[in-house]
Amino acid sequence: MDAALMMRMVTALFAALFAAFCLTISTVTAQTDNTLRANLPAEGTISDETPSLSWRFYGWQDQMLSFRVRAVSPTLDPVLTIRNADGQRIIGNDDYNYPDSRDSLVEGITIPRSGEYEVIVSSFGETTGDFVLTMLPGYATFLLDERFVTVGDWTPHNLTSYRVQDGVAAIEADGVAQTGLLVNPDLTLGERYYIEAIIDTVSARNDWALGLALRYRDVANYIALALSERGEWRLVHVSDGDERIVRDWTPHPAISAGETAFRLGALVDGDTISVFYDGLFVGRVGDVPSVAGGVAAGVLTRTAEAVGSVIRAEVDDLFITVPTRIASGYVFPTELVSASPRIAAQELVRRGVMPSGGQMAWEIEDSFLDNRAPGVAHLPLVADTRLTDFALGATVQMTFTREEGVAGCGLLFGYQDETDYWMAYLDNSGGYGLSRRVDDSFDNDEGFFAVRDGWDVTATSDLLLVVRDAHAHLFINRQHAASWDVADAGGAVGNIAVNFGSSVISCQFRNVWAWRLDTAD
Repeated sequence: MDAALMMRMVTALFAALFAAFCLTISTVTAQTDNTLRANLPAEGTISDETPSLSWRFYGWQDQMLSFRVRAVSPTLDPVLTIRNADGQRIIGNDDYNYPDSRDSLVEGITIPRSGEYEVIVSSFGETTGDFVLTMLPGYATFLLDERFVTVGDWTPHNLTSYRVQDGVAAIEADGVAQTGLLVNPDLTLGERYYIEAIIDTVSARNDWALGLALRYRDVANYIALALSERGEWRLVHVSDGDERIVRDWTPHPAISAGETAFRLGALVDGDTISVFYDGLFVGRVGDVPSVAGGVAAGVLTRTAEAVGSVIRAEVDDLFITVPTRIASGYVFPTELVSASPRIAAQELVRRGVMPSGGQMAWEIEDSFLDNRAPGVAHLPLVADTRLTDFALGATVQMTFTREEGVAGCGLLFGYQDETDYWMAYLDNSGGYGLSRRVDDSFDNDEGFFAVRDGWDVTATSDLLLVVRDAHAHLFINRQHAASWDVADAGGAVGNIAVNFGSSVISCQFRNVWAWRLDTAD
């Protein structure tokens, strides 16, 4: 390798690291440049002279982030848009809780690939005024934003020292293989939340481990997420004081051995815990044992198994975010970031459309289905797979050999036989819907139909269907199209080509995938 090439590689590496540091937690009350930083509000004004303002941030693939634009002026109706480095819109929002609020919210999204992104705030119509833009790891609503200005409600256990000074909590523990805890017993956490601790520094005599106490009930019952000096993480279930390893020490390329300043986060969702290091997703553990009454959380330390071991750490901030609630419940996503199988499945779970757990049932790269006569041609895929609660997605495109009327392509589900099945489809006129066939006819009372300008299955289109508890959510081109009750929706799944006229059509399906929410065959 020549010197010039080496220099270019080093320069690129430092540029990437610098961009990553742009996504840091800060205690400053507001920012003045156009780099958007987590938990640091950005203020702006939309006017006739300045119809939009933009900020940039560096996002890591699989990172979980939320964005909120709060209108300070009652005259402003803000619109939020996020674009990737190529200038392509990946998601946006306007009026997430209309008419109660005109604020904009994009919550719990999954960054599809590492790189620079742009956040744009504009306005609906000709409205103007002041606003505040905030980006947070995890969800968009704070349950706790601890800056350690005072000792507060934090209780130390098995620590030799705990003090708060200059916005930092300094903790110390000693002994052989001793676990120290700093917890807030007054917290009442639900089944789903994101927690992150910002560690300023950690030092030790002998080896050290530092992490988070999750699902904490008392000193003898909790889940321990620990990060070691060796650059590995593990998950332990503590029950009546006994430790059981759920995931043993696991390395990850993003975790640097010996690093003493870092951010450690966890997304807790039922019995599934996802782990984040400096914003990067490093692993997920399912079937984590429950802790009855475990509704608190905190920071933990672990000394080495050697005489004279000591660990000292300084915690800058600790915050917990939870899904935003409105009068009707949690905010349902009106748009998804990506239609790719892995990202879409992950985002559907993080945004509460699907429960945690589940697994990919199968993926098929390509399939084709023709229809030369009026009616529905159907192709069940992987015939021995029957799904009750699931996600089914595909990228589709229809071509005409002879165009005589309306035709479309779609997803087959709940298939029992040729006279008993459901279909979700998009046609060449912008029409889309859900329909159920029973015997020789389609029952219009159980389905729906609508039309949207700009949608046309003769162009490449993304279809995604989620069926859970006899309720279906249909996304088309990553936009939420409809939600509908679907009875008897369990069965085989696959593709359909529907012909409402006498056309000759061919439907191409790419990246067809099914995600199993249930465990029954």
